[in-house]
Amino acid sequence: MTFDLQRILEGKRAWRRSLAQRPVAEKLVLLDALRDRALSIRAAATRQESARLRESPAGISSQAAKGLTVPKRQKQPVLSFQQHAADFLVHRTLHR
Repeated sequence: MTFDLQRILEGKRAWRRSLAQRPVAEKLVLLDALRDRALSIRAAATRQESARLRESPAGISSQAAKGLTVPKRQKQPVLSFQQHAADFLVHRTLHR
């Protein structure tokens, strides 16, 4: 596999031009698909993380016995489709 930077950059520019020419409704459909994909990836990562937590090394129990605790991870808010669409439109308007 070769990495031709000029070819990659030209492809990105062409892709961005084609996205800019699409109607807003089609962009929102793409945004919804990307959101679903991100949620799937996040869920898979969470499953892997919880599996790693179950396989904790021996040193963790001694820390817990001393009263040391690991801070809980903050949950990311799940945005609705309308919130994603509004964010997309604001971002698109500000970055023209």
